[in-house]
Amino acid sequence: GKSVMLNYLLHCCHQAGWLVVAVPHAADWTLGLGAKSNLFANEAYRITDRTYFTDVPPELAETMLYEAPDASANFLIATYLSQREKLAQIAIKGEERRQHYAAHAADPAFGPTLADMLASFATDGHNGFADFPMPVRPVYDFLAELQLVTEMPTVLAVDGHNMWDMMASSCRWLSKQPLHASELLVPSMLADMHAYGGQMANGVMLCATSRGGGVRPKGVPKKLRKYFPPPHDYSRPRTLPAATRELLRQVEPYNQAEVQSALEFYALTGHLQNAELQSQLRTGEMSTKVGLLTAGVADDVFRIAEQM
Repeated sequence: GKSVMLNYLLHCCHQAGWLVVAVPHAADWTLGLGAKSNLFANEAYRITDRTYFTDVPPELAETMLYEAPDASANFLIATYLSQREKLAQIAIKGEERRQHYAAHAADPAFGPTLADMLASFATDGHNGFADFPMPVRPVYDFLAELQLVTEMPTVLAVDGHNMWDMMASSCRWLSKQPLHASELLVPSMLADMHAYGGQMANGVMLCATSRGGGVRPKGVPKKLRKYFPPPHDYSRPRTLPAATRELLRQVEPYNQAEVQSALEFYALTGHLQNAELQSQLRTGEMSTKVGLLTAGVADDVFRIAEQM
């Protein structure tokens, strides 16, 4: 239900006038668009290779990072199409970026906006739908500017954020050594929620973690695994970094009304699938039984719901 809950929160923020920027599938960068396994290699290219990329921002002129162009293009186009009216109200703050995008400003008197930054890419003005070469600046500049937005509250949500703790299904240039998510542009910018979210001038970063999805590519020799730290295991809180552990909050036992609400939510999200129990759910009989069996302990309520 974490994706359902995240989408509900984003809907509420959008309705309240927030700028909503969403990464619905973090593994798009490491496994490929919509992929859930490493069966097929994902495409990633060196940012400094001008055969593949043009218009590289000054900050990345000598970078060793790679870019997964399909994932970044999908992210920018979806953001532009869904948030265009709000993006048009937000001026570009960085002086170098303002000068770079000045020629694209729809209103020269106001200056270039975030909508102007993404418009030429999202509408193919940069030849963005061609395979290569394609610009790298829009995604880097957009994420940099997102931290500076003050015109309206901003939320950046990443579903499956822990997929960026893992290796990618692409390899380094002229090598069989797999890339790690931290070597890709967008994951490298957003992987540390404290470093990125903590610098947002008027926003918050929401990250949902998944216990499913991508895993380490099979067949990677042990001598190569030493280059990459093991992924964080969010099912074992004691193994998490200290900064993350400090953010954890213990869920107190549910009262009767909360047990009822939890069961209704699990039924909605497919974790309680027994149609014969629907009448008991409506009358509250089920919540009484589950409350007695579990004493309202959240994990136990979830386990019982999954078994019914």
